[in-house]
Amino acid sequence: MMLIYGEPIGSVQPFQQFDTSWEQCYSDCYDTDNCLIAHHYQSQCKLYEFGTLSIKKISSSADGKRIGIKRSFPEDKCPINMTASTDVWSEDGKVYRNSFSGSGSTWNLNYTVSKCASDSRLFQRSSDIFLCLGLIYFPSSNQCQNYTQASSYCKNNNWRSITAPANEEELDYFIAMRTTSTNNKNPIWVDGMNNIFEDPTHGGYNQSMICPDNNAAIMMSTNSVIVGDQWYVRSLQS
Repeated sequence: MMLIYGEPIGSVQPFQQFDTSWEQCYSDCYDTDNCLIAHHYQSQCKLYEFGTLSIKKISSSADGKRIGIKRSFPEDKCPINMTASTDVWSEDGKVYRNSFSGSGSTWNLNYTVSKCASDSRLFQRSSDIFLCLGLIYFPSSNQCQNYTQASSYCKNNNWRSITAPANEEELDYFIAMRTTSTNNKNPIWVDGMNNIFEDPTHGGYNQSMICPDNNAAIMMSTNSVIVGDQWYVRSLQS
């Protein structure tokens, strides 16, 4: 929890309100899954859900108004800029983002939940990069297309970019997807031409991973299947 002097502003209402100590107030918020903010004033505790809301920061404790904000970052690391940072985490196939912005004494918090479409699966490539990966196929009348056509077909079908497996887990997923497909005899187009990539998040080719045997080497072959990534985003309102 990040503890400051301040109070929520605007029309957002608490989902729970009761009398208790300041320490118990923010502790209860910390232990409650849907609680983002604990506000304490004159022995009264108000808990606010994740959502879009604003906070007025107070410079001193004279008014006795305190706020506890639930944050998500490594235990040994604090954000450099409190009002220009984003907490990102995943759980049960969804990505949660809690963004902080503002200037002066006003802080704005915006909370969103993202999930993958049914034809893709969520993967995490870094602490703040999450992608939905899947396979799509050329129509049967347009088999044996080249790399440029594969990339265009990917984007024209509402995928963000052609990509390549970034690790063993992703490679296993792509191979499994291909194995269960009716087009499983077709090799797969992946991102990259002359060491130029559309998707910067997979880190380029890992030859030891992609080509350890004939089954994996098929990922590098010319074919009619492409790999892409796409965000499917849903926002939660307060």
